[in-house]
Amino acid sequence: DGFLAQLIERGISEEVLNRELRAKIVVADSDVAKFYTDNPTRFDQPEMVRIAHIMKLTIDPSKLRTPNVKPDLADDVKKAKRAEIEKLLERVRNGEDFTKLILEASDDPDVKANKGEYTFPRGRMSPDFETACFGLKPGEISGIVSTKLGLHIIKHLETIPVRKIPLEKVKDNIRDALVQTEVDKQMPAYFDKLKTEAEVKMLRTTPTP
Repeated sequence: DGFLAQLIERGISEEVLNRELRAKIVVADSDVAKFYTDNPTRFDQPEMVRIAHIMKLTIDPSKLRTPNVKPDLADDVKKAKRAEIEKLLERVRNGEDFTKLILEASDDPDVKANKGEYTFPRGRMSPDFETACFGLKPGEISGIVSTKLGLHIIKHLETIPVRKIPLEKVKDNIRDALVQTEVDKQMPAYFDKLKTEAEVKMLRTTPTP
């Protein structure tokens, strides 16, 4: 829009205009509650699983984004990784602490931050990994699971059933969405108002011939 371009040239960004409109819009708690009630499926949290895993990489992660370069490690290195995880599985089955072994031996790059734990719904991870995770029972430990990234030993920690996210946790997000919807409705009229005011101001300041 030419007028919007002129406003931006004068240092008035669309973000500023958006913010000015937002400041004047008030969404009542009852409107937030009504949206939550009227859209029940939007706030259903799907079944999730919480697991911990020991991983031995069989690829070089630094090569994943390099075109035309295979990220796979050399066959002898992959063979060594297989031998390592077989020994780890034996230690797990002999009763060694799973978290201790994760911290000691896992190649997961995030292991220091999350101790090998992940919580996720179906459709988030690779099919082989996901099938193994959801196929275990709480407390159960898998055998060696192979994926495109490497080799894993998975411990099922918890199944989190389908549940509704409480209104208290999403009310701010709902409010923001309702405000933005109203901003989008008001923006064209607001631009027209600014344009009219600018044209009137220009007429008033234009010298009479």
